[in-house]
Amino acid sequence: MSGKKVVVCFEDCVVAIGAGLGCSLSGVSQLTTALDQTHYFGGEKMGSNWAYHNDRGYVTLDGASLCLSTEIQHGNWYDIDNTLPAKQDSGRVFKLWVQHDVLSADNSYAYVILPYASAGKVARWARRPKVKVLENTSQRQIIRYGDK
Repeated sequence: MSGKKVVVCFEDCVVAIGAGLGCSLSGVSQLTTALDQTHYFGGEKMGSNWAYHNDRGYVTLDGASLCLSTEIQHGNWYDIDNTLPAKQDSGRVFKLWVQHDVLSADNSYAYVILPYASAGKVARWARRPKVKVLENTSQRQIIRYGDK
């Protein structure tokens, strides 16, 4: 796996961009960027370039399509953290991700997370984002925040 990634926090959002993403390992069938994976609380909403769940919004800045799943997952928390009991558990999980071309070595992403947001705020933000990606390459990653 290779890539250049930047995460920047502003007063009302978290911006994440990445470029030059690729994987040269044989047998890899998927290359994704996960925006979130958490317990499912219901009430999710989606637009063409945004999603909302549990008071958090997600907006893509590069036109990428979002993939969403709310399926029941089964697992053992001990596999993640060996200080937790080794007990099987299952529950509905909210997963949101961007799918990339596994054959390309130059995938990219650009998205914003809006914490403590309503679905209406996320939709409005998606129509008029406060963040603009000026360049997102493996050489330079430049964003501008604000209306200027």
